[in-house]
Amino acid sequence: MTLTIVAHVIAEEILFRGLGLSLWQFRDHVRDRRLRAALLGGVMRWYVVVSVALFGFSHAEFGAWNVLSAATLGLVFFPLVLKTRSLWPAIVAHAMGNLDSYGVLNWIR
Repeated sequence: MTLTIVAHVIAEEILFRGLGLSLWQFRDHVRDRRLRAALLGGVMRWYVVVSVALFGFSHAEFGAWNVLSAATLGLVFFPLVLKTRSLWPAIVAHAMGNLDSYGVLNWIR
């Protein structure tokens, strides 16, 4: 069960935040000021909004409250990913949350 949860978390993080991280890193290599500003201002903002919404709605089978809480966590995870330039902090935080919600962490204690 733990392996399934962690594998699912890794897939979600790659799907919902991996492209955003790639765009962010690509932006660092763009020399044209206007293109760089467009990537930061337009593309990244829309990507974050769409990604957070899709991440929230991907949790709809657990109810409306879970859609809202997943979207909120998506808003928290995105700056974490961009600041650290790695998906791993978000993967660990997401996995710990899921393991806790499924009661797996109780087995470890």
